[in-house]
Amino acid sequence: MSELLIADGDWDRATSEYARQRQAYYEVLRAYDRWCALLDAEEGPEADRRRELNAAAREPDPTLGGFATLEARGPDELVPDEEARRIYFGE
Repeated sequence: MSELLIADGDWDRATSEYARQRQAYYEVLRAYDRWCALLDAEEGPEADRRRELNAAAREPDPTLGGFATLEARGPDELVPDEEARRIYFGE
């Protein structure tokens, strides 16, 4: 927020932009948490297959489209859309 205010000085614009950035930031984190839960907590043949596909997808792309490095690099520039989900799950 302080960076936005320093850059512009317009409180309304800065708070709106901050809210937009915060929403996008946490949208990535929530999607990643949902995806991890599907891999870590689900049971059964479908869950086993999902884990196999995820492991196979890590071979050519250990970052899984950047989402596997989320904890180290943060969510900046990641978009949790359907394409990213397919990459993450190796579909």
